[in-house]
Parts: sequence; C-alpha cells; structure tokens
Amino acid sequence: MRIVIGGAGEVGRGVAKALRSEGRDVVLIDNDTHALKEAQALDVLVLQGDASRREDLEEAKVSDAEVFIAATQRDEMNLLACGLARDLFEQANGDSGRNLMTIARINDSELVEKETEDGRLRRWTGTDHAVCPDIRLVDDLKAGL
Repeated sequence: MRIVIGGAGEVGRGVAKALRSEGRDVVLIDNDTHALKEAQALDVLVLQGDASRREDLEEAKVSDAEVFIAATQRDEMNLLACGLARDLFEQANGDSGRNLMTIARINDSELVEKETEDGRLRRWTGTDHAVCPDIRLVDDLKAGL
C-alpha cells in the first residue's frame, strides 16, 4: 500500500514511522530541509516539495497511492492538498474502481465538528477524514478514565 504524506514535521514523521513499521510504502513531501533531513532515517522516500503544488504531488506519484495524508501545521494547506491529491488521482485513474482516501490534519476543532457531520467537508474539499489533535487528545484522555 502506497501512502503519500504532505508534511514532514513531527506529526508527519510520526505517522510515517508508524506506517513503515507496518510495512507500508511511504512517501514524505516537505519543503523544510531540516524536517526532510530528520525524515531520512525513517526508510521512506523523501521528496523536497510542497504538498499543495500539483507538480510535487505528481512527482510523489499520488495517482498510484491508496492514501494521502496532509499533516502540515496549516489547515488551509492541508485542505487544498487533499483536494489536489484527489483531483490528480481521479484524472489518472478515471473509473477504474480504485479510490484514494484523503486525511487532513485540522487544528480548528470547530471546523472539524461542524463540517464533518454530514459530509460537507468531503464535498467542498475532497477530504474524507479530518483529524484534530485537540479533539483526539480529549477523546484519548476520556478513554483513559
């Protein structure tokens, strides 16, 4: 399974490490050379670029992926990257029956709560799942009680 991750910061690297430990084929894209240098130790393909640029997603071969994860610190960039990844995938694969799952890290908990309830987020951004670190932390803490 090929997974493309936009954002090689702490979150992106953590996700990449976990996925590699499961034997997944992982590609990390980021324009921060320091983050990419740290990511090189993860045994993943590391590309310098911007996940919100069509050309860089093409280079990462998002059209061959099964999952795209936008894990930067910027909500807008993550939503744009998911939309672009979905568009590139659909252009390349047409009606082949293959699907691309898109996941965006979203820091705005209100956006996640309001827009994910009825599928609006997917319709207007191409994002299947939104993950909010704050909501996730609260849920994990509740589960631990």
